Amino acid sequence: MIGMRTPGRRLTNQIRRGTLPVFSPARKGCFFLLVLVGVSLLPSQVLATPVLLLDLMPKTVNGENGAFLQSRMGSTYNDLEFLQNSGDYWFGTPGTPQGKPLITRGVFPGNVPRDPFSVYAFPSNVNQTGFKADAVIRWKLPKTGNRIRVNGYCLREGRNAFPIRFYIYLGSGSHDHPLWETVNGGDFNLLLNYSAGDEIFFGAECLAEDINIRGRWENVTLDAFSEGPAGGAPAQPTGNGNQAPPSPWPAFPGVPLLYLLITAAVFACGVGLFAARRYGMIPALLGNGPGPVPAPGTSRETGKTSTDVTTAERGSGDIPAKRSPAHHDVFICYSNHDKPVADAICAHLEAHAIRCWIAPRDVLPGEDFPESIIGAIEESRVMVLVFSSHANSSHHVLRELTKAVSRGVIIIPFRIEDVLPSRSMEYLIGLPHWLDALTPPLEAHIETLVRTVDIFLKKT
Repeated sequence: MIGMRTPGRRLTNQIRRGTLPVFSPARKGCFFLLVLVGVSLLPSQVLATPVLLLDLMPKTVNGENGAFLQSRMGSTYNDLEFLQNSGDYWFGTPGTPQGKPLITRGVFPGNVPRDPFSVYAFPSNVNQTGFKADAVIRWKLPKTGNRIRVNGYCLREGRNAFPIRFYIYLGSGSHDHPLWETVNGGDFNLLLNYSAGDEIFFGAECLAEDINIRGRWENVTLDAFSEGPAGGAPAQPTGNGNQAPPSPWPAFPGVPLLYLLITAAVFACGVGLFAARRYGMIPALLGNGPGPVPAPGTSRETGKTSTDVTTAERGSGDIPAKRSPAHHDVFICYSNHDKPVADAICAHLEAHAIRCWIAPRDVLPGEDFPESIIGAIEESRVMVLVFSSHANSSHHVLRELTKAVSRGVIIIPFRIEDVLPSRSMEYLIGLPHWLDALTPPLEAHIETLVRTVDIFLKKT
């Protein structure tokens, strides 16, 4: 038996010498099986992709994408009309101030920069239009499913602090009993049962005046699917606002068929890869034997060792640097108690083509909140601090200022209360460089702030 070669040893030697045929019939079959399994996963990924409310917005014809933009007065719904003079995606009520009720997306008229990935709703109230009506988006749910997950967030914007109520409900007559509602904004994550023919409604209502305010629906996704017998119990939420998204994997036996197919495909891929590795097919398919193994800590693609990675590539503080969703020049630092003033500053700056970063608007869904703030400060040229008694005692504000100072960001304090800064605050920002906004009107002081920011940006 000494000197005899086993088939396995002969196969190994052929691989090392590079003389093994690349494609034998058996290997062809195994290779195409793996390709087939991989391609079969593509439709599953497409089917699992949720629908964005933003993509359902009609461009010039109300309802052209299945979503209808309407005003609601009591139980009466009226379709909004396309406002051609305002541009695509603008639907409102002709003959009323600013076309309210109004629903739109994208850039506002006059090239006023707004978030092009948001849906804006302008409800009306009697003080401006002479009647009260809510701005409503309605969409008929797919007949192929019986459950839908709805998540996203909303917030009130504008120069005034008048409140807006956001609410979500199923069925045109259920507006008085919404499944979810909030005032001025919040996160929502709902898992609902529904029946064929049901419609989902996203409403915005003025609770006081409607002058210079707007509601904003951001990153709203609708993910319909089938689970169990169709047409089950009435729709009820199993999630609510300000709640982390639950796991998308339901417990057995209610696992959707899609997940079972994906699991089976992954298992088949694993078996195929094991067989290919066991019989030496992978190196043969590549046309060579195994390549040289890089030294520990060395990148196979670049040959750089781990010590070659620069500080800029790692980011500061061991937190990877990330770019913001869009370029910005100004970071607005504020306490949550001063959000109306911060929103007004942001609106004025962006109306003068000065792009701002403000939380929570510019934090991407699913992104780590502190990491996003650090990355935004690092990319800013100017920080506007809304200084008040709340900001003076806020540890979060103090940390943001400390980061800005360490990065050499210009800090412009905008004082809205006659409060002396704490020792830590005074150390970070100093006393001589204040912009006081203690006397009304606030808008005049904000205009001064805009001019000041513009001067600093032109210098840097």
